[in-house]
Amino acid sequence: MKRKKIRKIALIIIGVLVIGGAATGYYLYTKPTPDVAGIKPEYTLTADELTRAFNSDEQKATQKYAGEVIEVSGQIAEKTANDTSMTFILTGQKDPGSGVRCSFSPNALEQAKQYDVGDQVQVKGKCTGKLFEVVLINCYLTKD
Repeated sequence: MKRKKIRKIALIIIGVLVIGGAATGYYLYTKPTPDVAGIKPEYTLTADELTRAFNSDEQKATQKYAGEVIEVSGQIAEKTANDTSMTFILTGQKDPGSGVRCSFSPNALEQAKQYDVGDQVQVKGKCTGKLFEVVLINCYLTKD
């Protein structure tokens, strides 16, 4: 009798945890991404300056820039696009081997389509740190 009661309570607890986990996952999946268009950038840098900061001391640069809205200027070295997304890799003049990956907000796709490899641009986005390149998400072009 006691064993059945414990099993029943354990199943109820597991059920509540599964439902709570599913609800949290759904909320995070459908949560709208913040729009950085109206946010003033915390830092304004060139692609060279930003990549140099991460290449010289990645931990310090991550603490300083990750989670912040920053504005970066540089030359488009690579452009990748499909129907729903677009990414630029910006490089500077001094260090063309590294760059800043800028993934554009869906609201900025039409504006970003106007630019091609070799164009100088200024981009504002939220820095998430460095993978192979420094990564900016939800980007907007700030100067046409």
